[in-house]
This record gives sequence, structure tokens and C-alpha cells, in this order.
Amino acid sequence: MARKSVRPSAVAVVMAALMVAGLAFAQAPGREVTHAVVLPVIDQTGKAPPSVLEKATAAVALALEDSGQFTVASTADLARELAALDLRPPLNKEEQLRLAERLHADRVVTGYLLGLEVDAKAGAGRCTLEVRALDVAAEEVTAGGTGSAVMQPLPGWSGDAIAITNQLLRQAAEMAVREMQVRKVRRGFVEMVDDLGVVHINLGMKDGLQVGQELVVMRGYWQRETEMSTLRRIGTLVVKTVEADRSMATVASGMPPRTGDRVYVLYQPLAKKVAVERGKKVTRSTRILAALAAAVGIAAVGLGSHRQSAPGVLAYLAQDQPGEYPVIRINALQAHPIPDPYRDVKGYIIFRGNTANINTSDPDNIVYAGDEGRFDDIFEPGAVGRGEINVSREWTYIGRGGDEEDASYDITYNWYYLRPGYTYYYRVRRIVSPYETQYPQTDAAQARPAQVDEWEEPEWEFEPSRDAVLSDPSDAAGPFTYILPATPLEPSENYTVNPAQIDFVWKAGSAGMPVGQVGQGVLRARYVLVIWRADNLSQPIYMSEPIRPTTLDGAMSKTVKDPQGVLFKGDTQYIWRVGAYVEGEARPNNRSNGLIYSRDMHFKTGPMPPSPSAAASGQPVRRGWWGEPRTRR
Repeated sequence: MARKSVRPSAVAVVMAALMVAGLAFAQAPGREVTHAVVLPVIDQTGKAPPSVLEKATAAVALALEDSGQFTVASTADLARELAALDLRPPLNKEEQLRLAERLHADRVVTGYLLGLEVDAKAGAGRCTLEVRALDVAAEEVTAGGTGSAVMQPLPGWSGDAIAITNQLLRQAAEMAVREMQVRKVRRGFVEMVDDLGVVHINLGMKDGLQVGQELVVMRGYWQRETEMSTLRRIGTLVVKTVEADRSMATVASGMPPRTGDRVYVLYQPLAKKVAVERGKKVTRSTRILAALAAAVGIAAVGLGSHRQSAPGVLAYLAQDQPGEYPVIRINALQAHPIPDPYRDVKGYIIFRGNTANINTSDPDNIVYAGDEGRFDDIFEPGAVGRGEINVSREWTYIGRGGDEEDASYDITYNWYYLRPGYTYYYRVRRIVSPYETQYPQTDAAQARPAQVDEWEEPEWEFEPSRDAVLSDPSDAAGPFTYILPATPLEPSENYTVNPAQIDFVWKAGSAGMPVGQVGQGVLRARYVLVIWRADNLSQPIYMSEPIRPTTLDGAMSKTVKDPQGVLFKGDTQYIWRVGAYVEGEARPNNRSNGLIYSRDMHFKTGPMPPSPSAAASGQPVRRGWWGEPRTRR
């Protein structure tokens, strides 16, 4: 369908009910944001009441706003335009595009409630929520994510189901939006079409592209009558081979593309992704188990349904308190709305690498191995390194033929330091029982971290074999460039300053480190000066534009002039910090405007200079900034 390109709205109308302190940075000057419409969440459980769906919709809108990368059309504007167009959700693609054009939106976001269970007596529950974003320019769903929130039983819980539901919906929506941002693939273009009809694309593994993904091809046409460029859909492609920075695809439908045509990666909904991975896993596992059967006389059977696909993984840079070294938090995403009890999952292994194509067959890339059947949050501390960590486990299972079999693993790995300015990716593999387990008996040895001076050669052992016990690896999560908090210098702690002009000085997070130990990624860091009144930390009074560093290790500064007393008042306490993020990467997720903050510095403003009217009246005034009161001569 041909349609005119939509120009971004200059002013975004934000949902009044969702205004929070974190929105200030999303509207800061020079910040590029996407205007979105959030449609009512669709219930796929078949049992959610309208009130829960309304809360889920609000949670999705709030999570988009909190990400700092979206503004959301208000519910009043949405209701008005739906009435004007005589539309009722759920909307098909054509209806969503009509609505987006009326609201000047770049994305139309729809949420799907895949699962919700609440135990009000125990204070526990589970919730899974998926979001899908229709790209108005591409006229296709090109981004999405799934979030699974879990609340464990709380001793002495005396609350109600509403509080649990609200928290689960909010957490699941935040995780879904976070995954959508982390996993989004940039727009690409066709580099060439060779003589065999193979289409060469400028996207590869480092962009998150995978074999089997679908691409929609769009071509721009200039409309002389309207003096605007129109994008038209040409067809679709299927990725066949992927390299580090490029890929090759074949035409799946429509016309053959041309060099320079735009390509957008289509989002694969969770249900479709699970079905595809299930087919891949069953085929591969059957081949592996057939080979084992020939070798050791064991009958080959399929894997359990909850172990057929590769695990999902979500990682993000985070900071618990201003001034602390940041960590990289890693979450395992469940593949089902209501996860099974994971009786066949015997542990997880997390791999770290400098590219998206991490070799998950090399134990030297392991940064975490655990014998727990699931994990929700593993953090990687940047300033901590540990060596000679060992995790082992043994268990028995009843095979298809009714015979008792033994399985085990023994993993030794090192947790290496994260280096400032270097970029990292993460992948996850499950450790699973090789066949469907019945009546398992376990004997687990917990991880034994040891602080050592020297690293040990990593190694692992699996029984019956690595291919039979390890799941497929997850997609790569990343990139994440590790940066340290800035060091604030001036004005120093509790210093009194002239409010008319204040010079703020700080050093980048890598200051004081040998240049050879700092990666070039710190040059992509951007620094933002943020100031609060000491008696109101809910809303900053000033946020600077992002400031680019010029060297790997050096001082930075920002002068704030306020001669009219608009920002600062006299004899008042203020707090300032410097926030940092890496350009081109997902923002840190720490509820602090997406920034890694320095420690707090306090300063006080002196008395305001006299106004011209006061000086002309002959009343006592201050001569000079620090002078004593004197009568005007």
C-alpha cells in the first residue's frame, strides 16, 4: 500500500496520568525521541478483566516513556481520533496506519497479555507481556519484546491481589520495552544484487541479524505534486547467510530489489519464534540422539517442550547508587507465558565476548555458570574479578526405556574484569537433562567462588556429551560499552558560588587510568550536567546538552550563566551530578534518566546581586560581590 511519509510531530502530547520525574530528560533539548500511540492491550489468556487490561495498557505507555526514547499520545487524543475514524480496537494494520497519520505518530504499539497468575495469600505471581511496534514508515511490525515478571512468595504477606497485579504488570511491561530496545535492528539497505539473484545487505551478526529472519524492502519515490518522498513496499526477503557486518538473502515475495533500497527487519512474535525454534531443536536433537543411540545403545527421544528452544537473554548496564561502579545485569527470558517448574533444566551458562558472534563452545568465554534451574537476575560487577570458580552437578533420570541413567557436569571458569571503554556482548545456554526426566534425584554442589591471584585454564566436562546436555545458545545481547562514573571537581563540596555564573568541572570516568587500559569506547560516552535543589530531588532544575569528551583521559567543564536569577536563587543549597551514557547503545536502566551518575556534590549560592531599582533608591546595598552593606554614594 502506497502512502505519504509521516513527518514527526514537533510537540508530543504526553499522557498526564503517566507524568513522572524521569520524563524530564526524555524532553531535553537535542534528545531524539519517537512519538508513539499505545493501543489497548489484547488479552490472550481469555480471563483478564477489563480493569487489568487498562492497567496493562497504562503500564506499557509508562514503560515507553520511562525508557527516555518515546513520547506517548494521550488517552484523550487517542479516544478522539478513534471516534473520528469510527474505529474500535483491536485494529488491523491499515487502521493503525490511518490512526498514526492522524496523531503524527512514528510507531503504533500494541501489547499482548500472554499470562497472568496471582496468589494473593502468598504474595506471589507471574506475568508475561509482549509488545509489538508497527513502524509507520515501513508499514510493518519491526520491533517487539517480551517481559516475564515473577514475584516469589513473601513471608508474612498481608496485601491484596491488586497490589501484586499492579507490580507484575509494571515489571513485565518494563522488561518487554527494554528487550524491544535492546534487540532492535537498525534500518539497512541493499548493497547489490548479484547475477544469481542473491541480495547483499549491509546488516550482519553485529547488528543482531540471524538466518531465517524476514526483511521488508521499501523504495522511495519522489512525488512532484506534493513535493514529498513516498516509500512503497517492493517485497520481502529471507536471510540465508549472515557474516559479521553483512548478509545475503533471497526474494520471498514481490519484486526483486535494487541497489539502495531500504530494508527493515520484521519482528517475529513470540509464538512464531517458539514454533520455529522448536522445529529446529527437534530436528537437530533427533540427529544427535540417534548418533548417541548407535554409540551407546540408548533410544533417541525428543526433548521436553519447555527445553526445545534456545533461551532468551536480556542484559543492560545499571547502577544501584550515584557514584557507584555500574554493573551489567543479565536476565533469562522465559519462553512460555507460564513457565514449567524447570524440572529438566539443571543450570545456566553465561558467555561474554567482544562481538555478537560469541563462541559458546569455548569455556574461556564463560563469566557465569550456576546449577540453579532458573535465574531472574545475575549481575556482572565491573570492578570485581574472580578466578578458579567451579560448579558441578550430578543427577539421575529415567530414560524412555525405563532404565536409570546418570548425567553430570563439572565446569571451571574465570570471571574476568570489565575494562572501561571496551564493548561486550552476552549469550546464554541452558544445561538440560538429555531426555525427558522422570522422578529425578539430584545432588548439587554449589558454586564456590575463590579470590585468587592467578587465573586458571577454563575447562568443562559433560556426561553424556556437551551437545546432548547444552541447549542452543541464545541470541547475543548487546552491545554494552562499560563506562565508569565521572568524578566531579568544581564547585567542590559545600562551596559557595556566584549564582549569576557557575563553572562546573569534572573528569571523565576513565580519569587516572593508564591510557593503554582504556578502550576507545569512552570517546562515544556523552556527559550530562544535572542540577537539583537540595530540598527537591524529584525534578532537576537544569540538564545540559550531551557533552562529548575529546580525550581518553581529561577534564571536562560546563559553564551555566543565570544573570537574571531564573535557575538559581540566593542563599540556597543545590546538588549537582554528572550523568554519562554511550551514544548509539541502549541507555542504562537504573531509573535515573538512563544515566550512570557521579557522586553528589553540594554547593550554596551567595546573596543575589542588587537589582537596579534597589540601587537607585539609596537603600543599603552590597558593593562588590563579597562586600559589606554600604549606602550608594
